[in-house]
Amino acid sequence: MRLEGRLRELRLTREASSGNHLHFDVYRFSLGERRLAFYCLRGNRCVAPFLAAGDRVEIVADAPLDASGDEGLVYALRNLEDGRLYLSHGIFRIRFQDRAMTVFTPRRLRELRLMLGALALPTMLLIAAITVFAGPDPQWDLLWLCAICFATGFAAIVLSGAIARALWRRGWVTPRQDLTERVYAAFALAPPLAASLPPRVYEV
Repeated sequence: MRLEGRLRELRLTREASSGNHLHFDVYRFSLGERRLAFYCLRGNRCVAPFLAAGDRVEIVADAPLDASGDEGLVYALRNLEDGRLYLSHGIFRIRFQDRAMTVFTPRRLRELRLMLGALALPTMLLIAAITVFAGPDPQWDLLWLCAICFATGFAAIVLSGAIARALWRRGWVTPRQDLTERVYAAFALAPPLAASLPPRVYEV
């Protein structure tokens, strides 16, 4: 459902996953007669939405059809006061599996590859130093085995991402991907497979 109006009864709460690995800012507010919740990842590299009570917004949400008291789930929110658009992908890693957008967008997969590469390179250098200098004889077989394991794992991640994107482009979409496409289309955005988002559009 697409809705527009002014934020009323806006309040910010903070929640964490069961293992406390992921932390979320939760913006709860009323729009007309409906109560809604907008989840955003919280962390050093996460974008914090700039919202204030009374702001005029446009949202796409899984919202109740009437003022039943049930809390609707916001997928995307555009603050019409400054034009910024926020897309809520992060919460679906741990909650709302039955009505979730996809978590693994091309932007997210690129970040994961960079993170894995940044972790793997110093790990490989450390293993190389240990195998070459720790004993009287260099353990070349161990070094090659570690290198092969790393290359195989990295190739599997890249290949699985490429296959998923190819299937998506050919129209073989999952319910999550279909929902994501509809949310993006509601705001006239490029398809979710785009390598980057337009200015003032943020994944949260």
